[in-house]
Amino acid sequence: MPRRSQRKKRRATTGPRLFISYSREDDFIVGTMAEMIRLGGPAVFRDTDSLSPGDEWQPTISKAISECDAFVIFWCRHAQASKSVRAEWEQALDEKKRIVPVLLDETPLPDQLGRYQWIDCRSLIAETSHNDQGPPVVIRRAFEPTHLAGLQARQELWAILSRADSGPTARSDGATD
Repeated sequence: MPRRSQRKKRRATTGPRLFISYSREDDFIVGTMAEMIRLGGPAVFRDTDSLSPGDEWQPTISKAISECDAFVIFWCRHAQASKSVRAEWEQALDEKKRIVPVLLDETPLPDQLGRYQWIDCRSLIAETSHNDQGPPVVIRRAFEPTHLAGLQARQELWAILSRADSGPTARSDGATD
């Protein structure tokens, strides 16, 4: 019987392969979105779902970025502050991956990422308190299947990710890449 890691590798070869980059402080939101993306069929690499005990996380993550068809980065103040997230998006840029930023708050994208079509999920997340010493308290009802804005964002996310190997797209500000 194949080991668990071998089974994951076989499963990851069907359809587009997506790498999800995020700050662990946003685990609930990103985990929910990752599950929604998986419903659409793509193979998704997300560290907490894809690494097995005993895996060397750094080379495994680097390899997953190299092998992905699209690099999805969930962007907010936590991601901006994360050295790991920065290393991941820099590798994706160096390897000329298709990059899809997903905006979770008002934190501006760095110039290097701002040229890519993004998905705006800011209306889905409302901070009820702000504490610089910890993550915000978030209202997560927008991720329920019946929430209209959540449905629209999920449809946009699936549409963009289903074209993981396609060419340039129009940006949210009207420009094209």
